[in-house]
Amino acid sequence: MKKKVLVIGNIQQILIQNLEAAGFTCDYKSELNKRQLIKHIHGYHGIVVRTYLIDKEVIDAAPNLEFIGRSGSGLDKIDVAYAESKNIHVINSPEGNADAVAEHAIGMILGLLHFIVKSDREMRRFIFKRKINTGFELSNKTVGIIGFGNTGSRLAKKLLGFNCKILAHDKYLSGFGNEKIVETSLQQVYNQADIVSVHLQGNAETKEYICEAFINQFKKPIYLINTSRGMIMNTKDVWRALDSGKIIGLGLDVYENEDLSSITFRQKQLYKKLVRSNKTIVTPHVAGWSHEAEYKIADILSKKIISTVQAV
Repeated sequence: MKKKVLVIGNIQQILIQNLEAAGFTCDYKSELNKRQLIKHIHGYHGIVVRTYLIDKEVIDAAPNLEFIGRSGSGLDKIDVAYAESKNIHVINSPEGNADAVAEHAIGMILGLLHFIVKSDREMRRFIFKRKINTGFELSNKTVGIIGFGNTGSRLAKKLLGFNCKILAHDKYLSGFGNEKIVETSLQQVYNQADIVSVHLQGNAETKEYICEAFINQFKKPIYLINTSRGMIMNTKDVWRALDSGKIIGLGLDVYENEDLSSITFRQKQLYKKLVRSNKTIVTPHVAGWSHEAEYKIADILSKKIISTVQAV
């Protein structure tokens, strides 16, 4: 019997093509609300989603489910522990957009160091100021990378071309250092970093990881980049640090609340301050959304699904 797979959301067709070539039957739905999903999911052996909540209620409605595929990296919208307790494989494809996110982070770093966004805004208003927009070179800066998985490691490799000193810290990984990338303690990052890029998954352990206590550990004012998850950051603490000069440049692609329909008054006021500041670069959670990454994410995920299901 062919395995039936439900695919929901904006996912490249290569995923369906690969799965069907391997003998799966795929049903594609561009949109499906939770009530509709619960009604229909019982007949499927697998589900693939982009950004969709797969919680206990959905899993309990799917007695035949063998795998959940997440087209992308983060698993914060999937109840992984409950799925695995039901012997359901949870498969994602963080490798697919690692290059895109790493390039985006570098773009933010260069934009902040050289005042590119600030001076662009000024030029569009016929303000021609060279002296105050004199930048700083990335070369020879010390960059601390916190989280050295797919994206953190790609960022490090790309930064080597800028002749940076790379300090990499990961609580759960070891043995990845070499003569060019220093595997180090968090304390050494605090002591030496000029620039910090954080690449952590969003979960209970990392919630508000970037907070006042974290920022105050740094010996020098820093440039801070977050292209991972908004929930790892306390926006109020970050703004205070930016306002006081402890953070001298901030690049954000992710935010505490990205649902504009539920944004609170406090959050809106903080976001207004961030977007109006000349010390920030803000983008709408698009770091991993290159055209190449969209294809690679789907292609890699489909191959992982095929390998996992055939191995069972």
